[in-house]
Amino acid sequence: MSFNPDKCEVLRVTAKQKNITKAEYTIHGKPVNAVSSAKYLGLTIHTKLNYNKHVNNISKKANSSRAFIHRNTGSCPGKVKATAYTSFVRS
Repeated sequence: MSFNPDKCEVLRVTAKQKNITKAEYTIHGKPVNAVSSAKYLGLTIHTKLNYNKHVNNISKKANSSRAFIHRNTGSCPGKVKATAYTSFVRS
């Protein structure tokens, strides 16, 4: 299996205060970027294993969907609004 170094990232998970961000790993002679958080299987993982960034991303998506439904169902009956909310925002 060959890896594309432009699409690869290094995420160090540690509890230490000092986090090294310089690239120490290489693939095919190209350095791999070190990142402080990465998305893996839909979950945003941070180097300190806190989920603040993941919760913020999910909240931002839900609020964006809620605002879209609010803008586009202004003249619809309440039952339609409730169905749209439970279908798109709560899921």
